[in-house]
Amino acid sequence: MLLSVLSSVPLRAKVNRPDPVRTWPVDTLLVRFEREVRVNDTRRFASQFITAALRLPITYKSRQDSLLTGLEQLALKSVDTKVQQAAALEIAAAGEIGRGPPPIPNALPRLVRIYRRHDDPALRLTIRNQMPLQVERRAAAAFLRSIAAEPDTSAGTGPHGYFSHGDPRTEALARLAEMGEEGRAVLQAMHRSGEARSPQARIMLDNMARRGFPVRDLARSQQ
Repeated sequence: MLLSVLSSVPLRAKVNRPDPVRTWPVDTLLVRFEREVRVNDTRRFASQFITAALRLPITYKSRQDSLLTGLEQLALKSVDTKVQQAAALEIAAAGEIGRGPPPIPNALPRLVRIYRRHDDPALRLTIRNQMPLQVERRAAAAFLRSIAAEPDTSAGTGPHGYFSHGDPRTEALARLAEMGEEGRAVLQAMHRSGEARSPQARIMLDNMARRGFPVRDLARSQQ
C-alpha cells in the first residue's frame, strides 16, 4: 500500500506542473525566446512554447495578441538581426494558410508595419517571401503590388544592367506569381495600367505578359 502511494507522488507532481504554453507570463516567454535565438540554442524551448500558444483556441486570443505584439517589437527593436528574423517568421507562421488551427487574421498587418518601419534588406526579403503563404491573400497581394509599383532611382546600376540582385520590385512580382489566380489578376492589372515605374519591373511584367502570366499557388501546393 505504501509503495503504491509513493509511486503516485511523481505522477501527481508532473500533472500539477505549470503549463508554459498557457500560464507562463508573455514577457518571460519573449525574454527566453530572444536569448535562445541569440545564443543559437538548438532546443528552442521558448520558441516551441510560443508557436504552441499561437495555435491555442480562440479563448486565448488576448494571450496571442500580447505575444504577437511582443514579437513585433522584437522584430523592430532588437539589436540582433537573427532575433528580428525569427520574430518576423513567428508572426508570419501565425497567419499562414493551411496550418492546424485557424490562422490568426491580424498577423499580416504586423508584418506590413515591420516592413515599412525597417530598412534591413534581409528582413524585408524574409517578409516578402512569406506573403504568398498568408491567409489574408487580398491584403498580401495588395502589399506586394505596392512594392512592385515603387520607383527605382538607381535603375541600371546593377552588375546585370537593369536587373540588380535582390531588387524588391521584381521580387514582389515573382511572389505575386506564386499566389495563383489572385496573383495573376494583380499582375495583369499592373501590366494594363502601366503601374510598374521601374525599368526592372516593366521588363519583367512584359515578359510575364508574353508568356500569358504563368502562375502557381505556393500556399495550396504546401497543404
